[in-house]
Amino acid sequence: MAVELEYFRLFFEVARQENITRAAEALHLSQPTATIELHKLEAQLGIPLFIRHSKGVKLTPEGEYLYGRLRPVMSDLLELEAEAEDIGRLKTGVVRISFNNVPSLYTFQPYIEAFQTQYPDIMVQTHILPRSSVQNLLKTGGIDISFAGRPGDMPRPAIRQLPGVLQDSSGKIREFSLGSFEDVILAHNHLPVDTDNEISFKTLSHYHIIYPPEPDNRRQDYYMRFMRKSNRFIGLDNIDSVLQLLSLGDFIAIVPGLYTSRYTPNRSIRFLKMKEPLLKTEYLLHYSAERHMGLAAVNFLKFITECKELDYQELPCSI
Repeated sequence: MAVELEYFRLFFEVARQENITRAAEALHLSQPTATIELHKLEAQLGIPLFIRHSKGVKLTPEGEYLYGRLRPVMSDLLELEAEAEDIGRLKTGVVRISFNNVPSLYTFQPYIEAFQTQYPDIMVQTHILPRSSVQNLLKTGGIDISFAGRPGDMPRPAIRQLPGVLQDSSGKIREFSLGSFEDVILAHNHLPVDTDNEISFKTLSHYHIIYPPEPDNRRQDYYMRFMRKSNRFIGLDNIDSVLQLLSLGDFIAIVPGLYTSRYTPNRSIRFLKMKEPLLKTEYLLHYSAERHMGLAAVNFLKFITECKELDYQELPCSI
């Protein structure tokens, strides 16, 4: 005998309200429909559930027994429905993201901030993990997504040897590119540098060069060849420190171009046009092609896809 769940839901509500009309209103049913469905339930079970009287209904002993058994079940069901509704609206959940170093985490932080501004009840857990453990954690569900950067103009055989870049020939790890972004060169308005024409790094050699943290000296090594060897490169803790020091007017900043709009919160900072080629970095997300990710992680990837060129002033994911 298969009894429809909606019949039990109706029975539970009538027993709770002790009134068919009020229960029908709560479940958006007409009173005649509710009465017919209750009769069907009693017929299917073969027992009377209610005693009708002028003020409403009263449970029979059989009805009392059924109500007692249904109470914890319906409570769990209502709680599950509420949780499912929250998930459907992306109100709850956890996204676990790994980074191979702190600079990578800082680079990706604006994406996380934009996501959590829109979905404040989604928990985003970040982990600094060695590349050797990331692939297995992606496959087993220890993490949902990994983030890494690689030189945007290097051949793939060379790329595979770089820190943070996963080597997976099985096709079980998928790769999503946020795009390749060229570095940008910044100077304060007080600095007497021509911003209308292209200039060379040699012209900037008598200034200190500041840049955000990076896992290796790739940025410094790349630009050093265009400058005097006596030129000083200063690595700082984060981009905010770079911008703060830049405001003193005696520094040149070399920063990743992933978040161009972030470097111009006011008109005191200028972009310099360079004659020499600037370093490019491709930013990647990795995730498992085999394992079923949680809905929060799936929606996080969807959010990133829509906001892959994160510009706080223009894109729909702006904050």
